[in-house]
Amino acid sequence: METFIVEKDKPELKNSILIEGLPGVGLVGKIAVDYMISELKAKKFADLYSPYMPHQALIKRKSEVELIKNEFYYHRGKKDIIFLAGEAQAVDIFGHYEITSKILD
Repeated sequence: METFIVEKDKPELKNSILIEGLPGVGLVGKIAVDYMISELKAKKFADLYSPYMPHQALIKRKSEVELIKNEFYYHRGKKDIIFLAGEAQAVDIFGHYEITSKILD
């Protein structure tokens, strides 16, 4: 298995910037990006799955099991914004390179 992205929508964005907020020291980046997604009412358009994420699953409501993933959201404005948020980062350096490469494709 390799890293892959499941696109739910293909928004047409111009000169967009990417803001990433993943768990790290103090969860500061994740909290900030989650707040911006909420305040701007950004729309989700894709999910990223990777074997380099921690080998865990999340149990959601109604006992649904979900793999660890990262999510992409967008907001249109003067400058279009893509947000990347998620529950985890890659577990090793090879995973960071593969995931980054897939995001930038």
